[in-house]
Formats: sequence, structure tokens, C-alpha cells
Amino acid sequence: MNKTLQYYKEHALEYSKKTINTNMTQTYEMFEKYLQPHAHILDLGCGSGRDTKHFINNYNVTSLDPVKAFLNNVPKNVNKLNIDALDLIKHEELFNSFDAIFACASLLHIHKDNLKEVFLGCYKILKDEGIMYVSFKYGDYVGMRDDRYYIDLTEESIMEYIGDFHLVETKVTGDNLQRDNRWLNCILKKSM
Repeated sequence: MNKTLQYYKEHALEYSKKTINTNMTQTYEMFEKYLQPHAHILDLGCGSGRDTKHFINNYNVTSLDPVKAFLNNVPKNVNKLNIDALDLIKHEELFNSFDAIFACASLLHIHKDNLKEVFLGCYKILKDEGIMYVSFKYGDYVGMRDDRYYIDLTEESIMEYIGDFHLVETKVTGDNLQRDNRWLNCILKKSM
């Protein structure tokens, strides 16, 4: 098991408490303006369950996280996938299943050598014209930080990884947890 996954397994409760009440209004607005009513969303890396709990009011949601303790945070009536994002490409039964993917601060832990494959898996599980929200810490750092692996990206460097996705919108923002970080927020589209 990699160190990042081990970190989240050991700190799931602490992480959930820290992030569950984060104000995500601007992020949700950026994402939801592209959604149709009752869209099927994959909350990729659901963590505290905060985003799933927001989306289930208006959309169909499936939550994905490799950490079982995080899946316990989402409501019982939500479909749950206990797999790693890297495994999406292997699950052909999921291909063309989702209208949208919400990957808030989750793909930033994927090793740079695997990130293209994860984006390809995301591309394949989206329906035609599907959209994806993704966020990364802003910059060019790659490596271990706070016992976790990170890849920080910019508007330019993300292009190396997104494959056939069309980059629709980017926004650089501050940190919702009031830390000294900047974030790259992107909307990607599976255009046919």
C-alpha cells in the first residue's frame, strides 16, 4: 500500500472532521452550471462525504474512495465504489455511465507516471459531452509533502495529462480551509 493511502486510512476521522464543513459554494457553482437536472455524478475521492451530501439533493450520486472509512461518511442510499481512481480504466462496466465527475483535491495524490491513465479512465466512464471538475494545488511541485504524495499543476502543465479532454474553464483560487495555498480549478469536457 502506498504511503498516501496509508496516511488517509490512519487519519480518516481527523481529515473528515477538518473538511466536512468547508464552504464550497464557489466550487459548486463552477461545476453545477454545467449540469443537467438529475445528472449522474461520480464523487471521485469522496473523503468526508461533504460533496456527496451536497449533490444528492439535486442529482444522482455515486461515491468512490479507496478508503472504506470515507465511504462510511456518505448516506446509506448512495451507491459506493471502494476502488482506487487508477482502477477505473479496468472497470468496463462503468464506461459511459456518468454525466459528470467531481474530483475535488483527490487526483493531486496520483503519481505523475499514472495521472494520464487516471484521466483516460475518467474519460471512458463519462458519457459523451460529460464534464469533469478537478482541482490541484497550484504550482510545479512533485513529491512527498506532509506524509502524502502530491503533484501540483498549472493551467499549462495540466494539459500534459488530460488526454482527449477539452479544457473548458480554469480558475485559480485561494484555499477554502484558510491555509496559504492556491488552487487550480478546472472544468474538462468529453467532447465527441
